[in-house]
Amino acid sequence: DGDVYWEGMEEIPSGNITDWRRHKHWQPALRPNFKGPGTGYKGLGYKVDDKIDPCAQANSRFTSPITQCPVLDPAWNSPTGVPIDAIIFGGRRDNTIPLVFQAFDWQHGTFIGSIMRSQATSAADQVGLTNDPMAIKAFCGYNIKDYFAHWLKMGTRGLKLPQIFHVNWFQKDSHGKFIWPGFGENIRVLEWIFDRCGGSGKAVKSPIGFLPEKGALNMNGLSLSPAQVDQLFHLDKGLWQKEVQAAQKYYHNTLMPAAAPADEPKVPEPLLKELHGLASRVENQM
Repeated sequence: DGDVYWEGMEEIPSGNITDWRRHKHWQPALRPNFKGPGTGYKGLGYKVDDKIDPCAQANSRFTSPITQCPVLDPAWNSPTGVPIDAIIFGGRRDNTIPLVFQAFDWQHGTFIGSIMRSQATSAADQVGLTNDPMAIKAFCGYNIKDYFAHWLKMGTRGLKLPQIFHVNWFQKDSHGKFIWPGFGENIRVLEWIFDRCGGSGKAVKSPIGFLPEKGALNMNGLSLSPAQVDQLFHLDKGLWQKEVQAAQKYYHNTLMPAAAPADEPKVPEPLLKELHGLASRVENQM
């Protein structure tokens, strides 16, 4: 019928389906449905097994033109350029990384982006906690160390640079439940980011960057206890020691292995210094 289909839809269209690899006449793989005959796929007592020969690519998703956004700035695509006030990195982390923090400066922000780790997605073709620098590992078209160097070079051009932040909406409590409500409530974090960029947001300096000062983040109306709010911004020394070790391993073993060719790009020296600085602050200030 010319419409789209993806795994998880209520019904499979009766007409011919072309899958994501352009194979025509796709048919689903089936497995028995415990509810028995008269249920499942075409009432045959089977369920669609979306793990075997799926119709849709594992990382497929719907998109919509940005022009559909009702609050889009009229100058969003200005040919003279669009000023950027903030860059926000983010990863899916159960612990360690606070709800939001701000880099000390551009170089430190580049470093934060370079050591990001996150629960992998299908786009990265990996599972578990993995390094995903600047959330671009699966999409970077050239050597990631040259990419880091490009960022650092931007900081030497005398430009008015964006502030750099890192967010983590996905911290969990001891019961495995998300602490932060997320979704529309994320605007509370964005409000603090806007305030920081405008010079009015209050923050305290920590070993990893600037954290919101107590009371600086609007928590009015949320059903979060003081203990939950504290957990959202708690810096655990043991976890951060592991974070430093993971960054060291990533820089020295993954990005600069001993067997690498002599002309292979190195991790830029400023980032190695930032890593040393983080290690020192974690040991001495946490």
